[in-house]
Amino acid sequence: MLGKVRRQLKKINQLSEKIFYKKHKVNQEQQNIIDKIEKEGVYALSLDDMNNLNINTSWIAHAKELKHLLDSNEVKMKNLNLNNKKKGSYVIGVNNIPEYILKDIFSFALSDNLIKIIENYFEMKLSFRGIDLRKDLNDNQNVETRIWHVDGEDSKILKILFYLEKVDNYGGPFSYIKKNLINKKTIVTGKQIG
Repeated sequence: MLGKVRRQLKKINQLSEKIFYKKHKVNQEQQNIIDKIEKEGVYALSLDDMNNLNINTSWIAHAKELKHLLDSNEVKMKNLNLNNKKKGSYVIGVNNIPEYILKDIFSFALSDNLIKIIENYFEMKLSFRGIDLRKDLNDNQNVETRIWHVDGEDSKILKILFYLEKVDNYGGPFSYIKKNLINKKTIVTGKQIG
């Protein structure tokens, strides 16, 4: 009951913020991104696109080190689960990201032009929740985020995903269903579509 009340209060707070929010002036390219996110629910940018929008991407220089952190955590996780009959987590996370890498990641997340896009999309001031560095294990299991689903954090969310190594159509690509084709009840009840 308390959780339901909190969610309702959060929604009321968000609505009041939207009423008084003054949108940023954005250029046509930024507006196109916002419009496509609204219409399809997703927008893909290349590093060149982000650099053209003056979004700081300096953290990419640490991609190999971040991948190494994930790989070493995977080894630790497998060693912990050797005698465990249950399957381990399908996700490996890293909590102890070195400070110099975090600074570059925060610099990306707090780039003025990225903030303008995000705040205009949400029609409210940005609330930065944090960073999640994770690796989905490749064990051919059709579970968790590997099946069609709708993220349940909120009615309107924005996640920014980066690959730390190359993927193709057969090895880990992000897939989605356009927003206007989604029947949330079908996905939420666990019935797979697509």
